[in-house]
Parts: sequence; C-alpha cells; structure tokens
Amino acid sequence: MKTVFSVAAAAMVMLLGSPAWAQDDDDAVDPTVALTPVEGFGGLHVEASVGWDHLNATSIRTIDNTIIQTRGTGSGAAFGGAIGYDIPLTDKVLIGAELGVYGSTAKFNNSAHLVANDFNTSLVKIQPDVFIGGRVGFVLNRKTEVYAKAGLSTFHFSVYGTDGSDNLHQSASATGLRGGIGLERQITKVTYVKVEYDYTHYGSEQFNFSDATPNASVYNLRGNRQQAMLSFGFRF
Repeated sequence: MKTVFSVAAAAMVMLLGSPAWAQDDDDAVDPTVALTPVEGFGGLHVEASVGWDHLNATSIRTIDNTIIQTRGTGSGAAFGGAIGYDIPLTDKVLIGAELGVYGSTAKFNNSAHLVANDFNTSLVKIQPDVFIGGRVGFVLNRKTEVYAKAGLSTFHFSVYGTDGSDNLHQSASATGLRGGIGLERQITKVTYVKVEYDYTHYGSEQFNFSDATPNASVYNLRGNRQQAMLSFGFRF
C-alpha cells in the first residue's frame, strides 16, 4: 500500500511542481479564441492508462457452520483505457461520465499456506474489470484540473483451488464501489496527461468448486483494490 501512495504522490508532485506548469499559461492560448478555462476540459475524451494495482483478498469457506478464512495480498501492473464526456457547469466546475475497462497482473497466491488434505483457495487472478461512473472537476487554470470520481466496478476473477491432488478452477465476478481523485494537465489543446488514485471495495461473491468439494462447502471471495494510474488522452 505504501508503494501505491508513493507512486501517486510522486506523480502529482511532478505535475504540480514544474515551474512551467505551475503558472496559468494565458500567453500560450490563442488570443483569437474565446475560450474560458473550463471549456478546455469539456467534451468527449478517450485515454489509455497504465499503473500499479494492489489487491487485498479474503477467501471465506463455510463447512457445517465452521468458517475458515484465508487472507492475502498481491500487486502488479494495471492497464486499460476509458471514454467519457464532460460538461461545464460554471467557469470553474464541470461534471462528466466515464466508462473504463482495465486489466491487471495482480494476483493473490496462497500456495505457501495450503493445508494438506484439505481443499484450499490457492490462487486468485484478476480478469478485466469494467468501471462506469461520474466525476466532478475543478479547473485551477487553463491547463490544470483536479477532479474526483465515483461509480461501480464489476470485478471479474479466476479462482483456483486444490487439496494437494485435485486442482479446480472457478470463474466469478463481484460488483463494488470505486472512488478516486486525480490531477489532469493539458499538453496541447487536444491532448492531456493525468495521474489518478483509485480505491475499490467489492461485495462478497459466493461460489463452489463443483464436483470435488463437500456439498456443504460454500466459498465467498471478498476484496478491495488500490490503484495508482497514469493516463494519456485526447479531447475532441
């Protein structure tokens, strides 16, 4: 988790701390164009993103009223993209909607803590997740915007289980709430770069490894994620 915060903080400091970027840059705007600061961040945008993904997962199994919990974490690279549309409300504030699809190499590996002759969750891999939500932005100057976003993320994952001899695979998904904060900086009138920190908490997803675990064995997977993302995009 410290790594995630460090990456996000360092990127924001670089964006805000550059002398060339800290000023309003009014002299860089074409004086023949009647453009208020907020209008430079409105309209349709598409972007590609890469970053760091940190997963916390808990596998909960119940057998005959006995609860067995397995907890673990994993980190990896996140990647994907989004499309959205923003509408100015005032000369400083805008709102928008966004749809994003992201993959990840992060995984929870429990192979070092398996119990012999007992069925365990051995590995959880993240599959593509889909985010849909809205955001509110505040324009600091003609080239810089800070924003917050919130919405729903559908988390697809693959779960692998084993008892030492039988190895099974289960696919499932869970939906959770994602919130994030970010800083966006225009490069040109149609391109931008941004850094963003996201936190997602997922609800419990119930599943069972079919045909090889007791009928009374029910599994739940709960999780949350933290992501630090760097994006490059275009506005139209």
